[in-house]
Amino acid sequence: MFVTKSTQHLLHAEQLVRHFRNARFLFMVRNPYAVCEGICRRYRTRLPPRYLRQFETPGRSLPAAASTHVANCLAWQRRNVETYRDRGVFFTYETMCADPAGAARTIRTLVPELDDLVLRRRLKVKGYDEMLTDMNERQITRLDAAQIAAFNRVFREHRDTLGYFGYELMDCPDTFERRQAI
Repeated sequence: MFVTKSTQHLLHAEQLVRHFRNARFLFMVRNPYAVCEGICRRYRTRLPPRYLRQFETPGRSLPAAASTHVANCLAWQRRNVETYRDRGVFFTYETMCADPAGAARTIRTLVPELDDLVLRRRLKVKGYDEMLTDMNERQITRLDAAQIAAFNRVFREHRDTLGYFGYELMDCPDTFERRQAI
């Protein structure tokens, strides 16, 4: 059995099915705002300034590039889910974090050979060493109104795709705070 978690395979599902007769897929998505925050933070902290300059040109911003990328990935994942639902299972990152045992059971129904799969344990991923934890709130609270507005400009055009996975456009913080105060 060959198992891989490579995001580029999002684009290769058709080829994988063609070349591996028993190909199975775990379709998963995550809150697009949290994903965008992570992309923007990593680019700002890890890229040399000369690479960041490309986002200073009028009409090009890091939040716009990140949200365009995420919206395109969600659209591809939607196609994959709809095309290969008989070869896969779908759940969100949020569902997996909230019910890791349930997610593991779902995965085992697809691939019974993974009978020892345990998702509720300490993980070392991207500098974190902790139990499987939903990091969305941590990441989303780092966003400012300008970033959310930039993401929304792109996500508005993909509202149907976000909705397909159960995600909605986020209010900008100032709007949200005013609404909470009422």
